[in-house]
Amino acid sequence: MFDRRGTSVRNLSLVPEWRPGIPPDLEVTGTQGDFLFCKLGDSGEDVVLADIGAALRGGVIWHHKGSPPWRWVLGRRDMYVLARGDDAGLSGFVSVPRLVLGAEHVVLATTRRRDDVLAALTQAGCAQAKIMDETVEGVPAGWLLFRGVMPARAVQGSDDADILNALRPVAEIAPHFSGGIRLAKRVWMLGHPPRISFTGDISGQFEVKIDGESARVSPEGDYVAPGWDKEGRHSLWYAGRLCKYLLMRGTEQWSAWGAYDFGTGAAICGACTLPQNEARGHQVRVLAHNPVLIGAVPGQILKCNLRADMQSDAVVLFVPFPPVWALPADPLHADKRTARITLAGSLQNVRTTPVKISSRSAKRAVFAWCAAINEAGCKRLALATEDLSALALWREYRRAAKKIWGEIL
Repeated sequence: MFDRRGTSVRNLSLVPEWRPGIPPDLEVTGTQGDFLFCKLGDSGEDVVLADIGAALRGGVIWHHKGSPPWRWVLGRRDMYVLARGDDAGLSGFVSVPRLVLGAEHVVLATTRRRDDVLAALTQAGCAQAKIMDETVEGVPAGWLLFRGVMPARAVQGSDDADILNALRPVAEIAPHFSGGIRLAKRVWMLGHPPRISFTGDISGQFEVKIDGESARVSPEGDYVAPGWDKEGRHSLWYAGRLCKYLLMRGTEQWSAWGAYDFGTGAAICGACTLPQNEARGHQVRVLAHNPVLIGAVPGQILKCNLRADMQSDAVVLFVPFPPVWALPADPLHADKRTARITLAGSLQNVRTTPVKISSRSAKRAVFAWCAAINEAGCKRLALATEDLSALALWREYRRAAKKIWGEIL
């Protein structure tokens, strides 16, 4: 029920459990006020409380305002044990009933429990834990956080209802599947299998088999065997017990759509960046100080409208033609001491035969192409490279621009 994201304790929050039949949105009320619960994925949205320390000490009761009378309850306690949530597919640490041998934990306890907790951790063979108090940002007032708790030996619990039994790990061996890409419970995507490890007392003659083959411990500390990561169902034997896991091909398919468009000619959808349309299929890195792109065909000109709040000196865009040159936005009024003509692509000769002007928009594009080159030439802007082939090609573009300008006037 508790989630501690990353390594910071300031994100300690409550995660309400979601069960079948509960609607995706509902209003609740309780000891900490009114909330709107929203289902995100397979669990509820984190609920961050203003005074998490008071909620942990006094307990939490939340009631559904409507019908049926659903209720979420967290009993009052002065100590919580948390372990990594990999097995549940969660980030960070989640609440567990007690310490587990061989696993990393954090313990959250009230300050009055400090000596009891330290004695119990020593008995469980834990190395010296790092203790954080409320002076560390995020630790609740009146509480201590014990980090780096990893028990090394089992401890017999007491018969009474002693809260310190949570710090007395049992010797019971349990498998843990972590990492990979989980598709469902005990199901992972082929090519992204889980890491298999065990907690509990695995000293002595502890043997693991996967599909009948003896497993070995990898350099990373995981158990592997021949064919353990192949497609299909696998059987894991350990300590006289059996559990199974499945590796299968991902069959889900998603359609890409233009989720975000920043005027770059590309749409961002999740991890993909795609051209907005087939006509803009040439990717180019555009410098902020040279946003005018010139292609090899007269009329191939594009002035890139870059965002005013752009933090870098360049941006990657998709354009409708393979650019050759990049010019300043206003070549005629550029500072010739610093402004330069840069190569935006490969060296391509001007393709001027024949120059066809089929519409007014095409004529305006040819005019703009010629004007940009002529203005850069009149300003005598230098090239950013001293390559002789590039210098000769630029002179060719200047001659072509002057010739076409005279023909179409």
